Amino acid sequence: MNIKKKLFFQIFLILIISIILFFLVYFFYLGFNKLLFSRDHGEKLGKISSYNGWILKKNKESFEEGINKITGKVYFHSKIFINRDGFRDYRSENYATENSWVILGDSYTFGVGVNHNETIGHFIEVKSKKKVNNLGIPGYSDIQSFLFLEKNINLLKPQLVIIFENGGLEQRSKCFSKELPKKNPVPCFWWDEKNNRIVEIEPDKDTLNSNLSIFYTKKHIYETNYLSLGYDKIQYYFFIRPVKALKDIWEYFFLDENNYNLLKLNYNSKIRNEKILSKFNDLAEENNFKILLVDASQNIYKNYNNKDYTNIYFLKTDEFVKEYNSKVKNVDKNNLSVPKDGHYNDVRNEIIAEIIYKKIKKNKFF
Repeated sequence: MNIKKKLFFQIFLILIISIILFFLVYFFYLGFNKLLFSRDHGEKLGKISSYNGWILKKNKESFEEGINKITGKVYFHSKIFINRDGFRDYRSENYATENSWVILGDSYTFGVGVNHNETIGHFIEVKSKKKVNNLGIPGYSDIQSFLFLEKNINLLKPQLVIIFENGGLEQRSKCFSKELPKKNPVPCFWWDEKNNRIVEIEPDKDTLNSNLSIFYTKKHIYETNYLSLGYDKIQYYFFIRPVKALKDIWEYFFLDENNYNLLKLNYNSKIRNEKILSKFNDLAEENNFKILLVDASQNIYKNYNNKDYTNIYFLKTDEFVKEYNSKVKNVDKNNLSVPKDGHYNDVRNEIIAEIIYKKIKKNKFF
């Protein structure tokens, strides 16, 4: 073997060994952390929806648990019941209650890590003595929440709809691409910079039913909260996580005009906000109900009011935060979230419900 071939072989061998060592360290790290904190699930509760990306299966029972596999310590264990109409409830055999109240949102409204009687909706129900239907679904955007409400509007016939916006609903509704998205598995708002307008994108049915949807709904992957509860662990750790890491690295080092970060800077959020507010306001007008939009943390709707959208009342960030801080000043900050998870626990949910109900009474909805 000549010197050049020998050198090439040595470099190649070192490269292979380095790659193997990288993956060994990577999987050891993931495996060890998984033992320290494992998020276990019962039956998967999501199913593909052609109009909304995914919804919840009806009349189902499951659980979610956070546990240390080494010590056996259980950090949280929540029982989950999806009623006969596809909403989280006290029992799976229940039906939704019409002529009542509805709360919309994502995993914080749904109540990840807590039981149904520890959710924001439950505590509002206790304080108001009005039935509150929980239409929160983990990972939802505000356009998905709107479509979900619109689809069930005749079933629910709500008097009041509460939208709990903690930042995620608005952010997830935006799709970032230079050209019109054609393979999106979920509905979203695309900013058409050339024509200075917001375009509502519908889910692509072919994508939903193809292998591309592995990142979203088809295989029940628990990736960035897409599809509530459940994932294929082998696909997640051996495919989804590595591919996502490589994608993030590529986007970080190779910025161009199509990069998300640049597209986000040019996205016109004002027009997007007006679009979603108009949709909710028109739906409320057509179906004779009122909306309370709780802008809990991001000041997304700071510049909007009831004069512009006559069926929507706003609990704005500054007012919400002021009320919240006054109520938690004597509460142990470690006792406000689900352990090892970060979602709101029952203590925090009850405080939030108090703030929301106070606003409802102040505005004399009923």
